[in-house]
Amino acid sequence: RPAAAADSSELGVTGLVSDMEQLEKTIEELHAMLDRVTKVDKQFADILMVAYLTNLTRAQLNIADRLQRIL
Repeated sequence: RPAAAADSSELGVTGLVSDMEQLEKTIEELHAMLDRVTKVDKQFADILMVAYLTNLTRAQLNIADRLQRIL
């Protein structure tokens, strides 16, 4: 495989790892937020949930996109 293709693949894997770490961090933040939310009213909790789920979806799409480029 040409060096440029190998470099591109390595960058893709590095980006994938970074995306997966970000997804893990977002999930941990979601768990922490859910622990705190018992003291917050329901409407505010729903707004926070939408924000975190949007971040999770974005992270999953980034991972899927990188996997598609790597493969």
